[in-house]
Amino acid sequence: MILILTSANIANFSEKRQTKVLGVQDNFENEKIKELIFWENFLSKNPDYRDGWIEISKVSYQLGDKAYSQAALKTAKVIDPNSEKVALMEIEIAK
Repeated sequence: MILILTSANIANFSEKRQTKVLGVQDNFENEKIKELIFWENFLSKNPDYRDGWIEISKVSYQLGDKAYSQAALKTAKVIDPNSEKVALMEIEIAK
């Protein structure tokens, strides 16, 4: 599932990036996409690492993909339903 989401997200972000003005925003997105790919690769080997799912939630939210952010956070919550970090991130992405 992670690999499918990774491919879909890379294609989605590439399309968005082509429509934006080059510069700071483009660099920000490139760095965030690299970060997202890192966490997706890491979690493909360590799927029960709650903080990795929180990081994916945070990065995908910063990239404007709220659905993926919520899905990643839901996975983190399944792993650790009483996590204060998960609760704080839920508040953050609800804004």
